[in-house]
Amino acid sequence: MAGALVIAACAHFSAPAAGTPAEQVYNREGRCIVCHGKNGGGADGPNLLERDLTRASIEHQIRVGGEGMPKFEGKLTNEQIGLATDWVAELRRRAGKETPDR
Repeated sequence: MAGALVIAACAHFSAPAAGTPAEQVYNREGRCIVCHGKNGGGADGPNLLERDLTRASIEHQIRVGGEGMPKFEGKLTNEQIGLATDWVAELRRRAGKETPDR
């Protein structure tokens, strides 16, 4: 039930469309920013900066969801999934975290 509330809360958020295409995908209404925060440090969802993540694991999680996260495959294009992955990696880079490919 709590997961449904998080998803419902995420669906009502609206962010400005400024920034790079990758940032825009992350910030778009009902997407990453609501649950993971503007800088990836977590909000209703987990902190993306304090986990050991690879680009492959980030992309996989976006595609298939799980652990309370909705599946975005079929809702986002392959290009948008790649852009969201790029932005999470960029947020991690800005925080001094490495994000290897695999």
